[in-house]
Amino acid sequence: MVFNSKGLSIRLTEQLPHFYWEDFILHMTSSIVSRLFHRGGVVACLLLLSLAFIGCGDSDNFVFTNSPATPTGPTATGLVFQTTPLRTAGQTFNAINVAVVDQDGAVVAGATNEITIALANPNGATLSGTLTRNAVNGVATFDNLSVDLAGNYTFIATSPGLDSAQSVAFVVTPDVATQVAFVQQPTDIKVGASFDPQVTLEVLDAFGNRVTEVSQVTLTIASDPSGTATLIGTTTVDTINGLATFPSDLAATAGVGTGFTLQAESDGATAISEAFDVGTISVALVHADSDNYAADVQAKLTATGVFSVVDDIDAETSTPTLADLQDYDAVLVWSNSPFSNPTALGDVLADYFDGGGRVVTAQASSVTNYAIGGRFLDDYLMILVGATTAFPSDSLGTINEPGSPLLVDVTTFAATNSLSSTGGAINGGIVVAEWGNGRPLVVRGNFNGRNRVDLNFFPPSSNVFANYWTGDGAELMRNALLFQ
Repeated sequence: MVFNSKGLSIRLTEQLPHFYWEDFILHMTSSIVSRLFHRGGVVACLLLLSLAFIGCGDSDNFVFTNSPATPTGPTATGLVFQTTPLRTAGQTFNAINVAVVDQDGAVVAGATNEITIALANPNGATLSGTLTRNAVNGVATFDNLSVDLAGNYTFIATSPGLDSAQSVAFVVTPDVATQVAFVQQPTDIKVGASFDPQVTLEVLDAFGNRVTEVSQVTLTIASDPSGTATLIGTTTVDTINGLATFPSDLAATAGVGTGFTLQAESDGATAISEAFDVGTISVALVHADSDNYAADVQAKLTATGVFSVVDDIDAETSTPTLADLQDYDAVLVWSNSPFSNPTALGDVLADYFDGGGRVVTAQASSVTNYAIGGRFLDDYLMILVGATTAFPSDSLGTINEPGSPLLVDVTTFAATNSLSSTGGAINGGIVVAEWGNGRPLVVRGNFNGRNRVDLNFFPPSSNVFANYWTGDGAELMRNALLFQ
């Protein structure tokens, strides 16, 4: 029931107890009667007075108001993420929706609050895109966000006066590989020696994230001041979790100098290493042969330019000690007469090899009465001892391992007197190249993780005797001494 007089309304409700109404009606009646009586409204006064005191309804059912009641909507209290992010580094996320909600978690449909999004745990990453937007019908949509670094992240959304919200954790994965970079640069080495520490590279996307998908990385020599250097060993490897680590057999051979660099290539991406130097090595010629023959071999090896020292040690009259050999990086052993003490020499050579020295044997050190003995014969020699020496004219025959570092710069090799053992490969020896008649010429093996080479020809050249070798015999000896 509503009564109205000059803008004043009385509306029935059920809100206040009885005693409130009695006081309130008395007060209001007195005021209204005064106004009505002043205007001469006697009848209206009597009517209002009667309403106040007659039982036309329990006073609990009255409430007075000067306007109709207006209903209120839900109140915004916080934010909530409606979508789960998942994206590749640098690429745009799926649209991220953040809703304005009330205390019950319901979306406040009319809300237009300004909402800002950020990374809760950036860890050096950059969030790009429009980071502040207004809600439309209670929801703000962020549709151009991206993160540059791969990793695990969480979004946080904030708005003035509202509780903030965090998204579920999400992962940003690397993009496709576009770069290759050196992690461990090549360091200075001696010619033929392995890089230590091992050369390592990583494959990256455009944002510098390491790409974990398997890729191949290949190394080559980029800058070669010697003009003759060759990279040997394992030069192509697969990445593991984005890293390519090259084995310890990787080495530079056949050239020395300063300012070498390596080039890495992976799926078209390339990188150039820092410069490094390749130094010369020292060699001892351990022989049972004449001085002029030894001098010829010495001259041939010195001319290759990769040996800083080529010294002559006569093992026909005495046996060198281990300390004698440890002054050198490598030794070349051959005989044209019996050694002073084949067994003692073999033991010293085995100890020297075990300690990291390089040992190359040549003929006739595997022929009966001229052979090395002792532990080296038992454990390391790769051409059968006891066979006779053959003298027929022969030349380079079948190449079983084309591209082998043992054959760098070797194109021709021949001898009127071949002076080679008729024995085959033993102790796991692998024949890299043969004489034309099928006998081994170059034999390699691996012992305790280290390479060894035996040569089945007599080292002195045709410069000292016309029937001895011509061609690239110096390169064959050089390559064998550098093979580690």
